Amino acid sequence: MNSTQFIERKRIMKTLAAGFFLALLLSGIEVRAQQCKRITFQRGLTSAVLKGKVSIDQPVCYKLRARNNQRLVAHLTSPRRRVRFSVSPDYFDADFLEGAADVTDWDGKLFSNAGDDFMIVVTLTPRNAEDSFTLEVTIPPSGRTSSSRRAPVAPCGDFSGEYLTHYGPLQLTRTGDQVRGVYTTDDGKDSTVTGTVRGNVLTGRWAEPGRKGTFRFTLDSDGRSFTGSFAFDGDPNEAGEWGGHCRGDGDQ
Repeated sequence: MNSTQFIERKRIMKTLAAGFFLALLLSGIEVRAQQCKRITFQRGLTSAVLKGKVSIDQPVCYKLRARNNQRLVAHLTSPRRRVRFSVSPDYFDADFLEGAADVTDWDGKLFSNAGDDFMIVVTLTPRNAEDSFTLEVTIPPSGRTSSSRRAPVAPCGDFSGEYLTHYGPLQLTRTGDQVRGVYTTDDGKDSTVTGTVRGNVLTGRWAEPGRKGTFRFTLDSDGRSFTGSFAFDGDPNEAGEWGGHCRGDGDQ
């Protein structure tokens, strides 16, 4: 994407965000609550994983409450890699936060001149009609915490531990060159992966209720993230990307 295309893309993104605010202002508080879904963290957690679908005609809007200068870490994945998000203060015609326009990753401080609400708008590039996405947002605890009081972090890396993937969290357990894993589908069904590691490549099979297939993951040089793909049994043309990174990387 050249500089002219980026500027035009940013203008379109800002227009979409402004459109949300205009519709909300004209429609009142009740519709405002329906347009933007409030992000909440479960008790004791500072992260939330959000799944959804987005189309060209219907961006997805989230609202997040946070104090000025709190740090936000956000990471978005999508099967076709055509989904992006932008972050701005929650008031009409607010500009995007620095570096937080049309991105898949952002790590920065939140700042607003009005209130404690911020808006995250998820959009789709014009090349696709619709795509699914997984968005992980984290507000790391502020201040220093002594190592004796810090919650233990589960080890992760080299196809072992919990990864945030295109299709949500994937928990992998490795024994020698054998790997077993579990994940949950969008409709809440438990599913599994099993495979064998050869060098930096994990190949094997995945199984969900009513369907199954093969996968291939290639470990990146950092040892804590992978790229890959999957296919369905009996239909080699029905396939997609499947990648992930260790959950929590960059959040501390």
